[in-house]
Amino acid sequence: MRNRTIVVAALLVAAALPAAKYLIGRASGDELGELLRGYGYIPEVPPGTFITVGSLVYVDFDQRHLTSICRAGAGDVSGGVPSSPSLELREDISRSGNFNTDIGLNLRGLISINANAESDYVAHVKYALSDTKTDEISTEQGKGAFTSLMNRPSCSASAHEYLNSDGYVCQVIRIFSATAEYKLDSVTSQKLATASEDKLQAAKDAMKQAVDQRNSEASVVKDGRLFSGRGLQYGITLAPICLTPDTSKFVRMLPHTTYGRYWNYFFYNFVDLAFPGKVSPVEVPQDTQKKEVAGVVRAP
Repeated sequence: MRNRTIVVAALLVAAALPAAKYLIGRASGDELGELLRGYGYIPEVPPGTFITVGSLVYVDFDQRHLTSICRAGAGDVSGGVPSSPSLELREDISRSGNFNTDIGLNLRGLISINANAESDYVAHVKYALSDTKTDEISTEQGKGAFTSLMNRPSCSASAHEYLNSDGYVCQVIRIFSATAEYKLDSVTSQKLATASEDKLQAAKDAMKQAVDQRNSEASVVKDGRLFSGRGLQYGITLAPICLTPDTSKFVRMLPHTTYGRYWNYFFYNFVDLAFPGKVSPVEVPQDTQKKEVAGVVRAP
């Protein structure tokens, strides 16, 4: 009966894979998120500062939500954390221009439509990133930080609580951070260019208030420009090998495709339960150039 259940589950997963690949593989509409994923980052939404390099985090099945498990401090990462300006990514972000936000402002009374000053006019707030920076640690530093964290009973217990969930418990090896500058959309900016100084300032005040309500910290006006979230983290990269339960037959590897996510889900949640066993040392790759074959990790 048990084997029959597994076979039925396998058929259902196999049938669902093409549809899942289509549905989840479509563009999300998050321009910055798609750009960061192309560089190997998982976007942080909303951006924050609660994660550090070397920390352990839980990432859900579709790699869109992060939960901090154990925060690594300066004493956990030997040799310090090198930083770089991430020039290639910075150039791509610059070429992409302004990114969309979910902020809409009703500038009724400030911008007239069809000669009706009382009509509603919804402006859209966009943002651009500056002061980009990447913090990254080596594999050796990561192993040292992992050992230090897991030697803390509270951290070890917290990590093991998440091990049998649908997601992954992994270590952060790289963080991308930046400062956001907020602007009104180009059409609104053009309309305000001929408005009075009072109306222009009222529009800027409305934008600042909306940005402050959305973000966790107050924005700053500098030289007439609105900045918010200096040094916020917009994306993280996780180590390719994640924590694996002792009873698992397969090493937990973070997939990078929609297809890989569903294959891994099937093997980790069905095959592992049916055929429990210990991970074989030869199944653990020695570098990040891994091969994913139906969710099974094999050495190159």
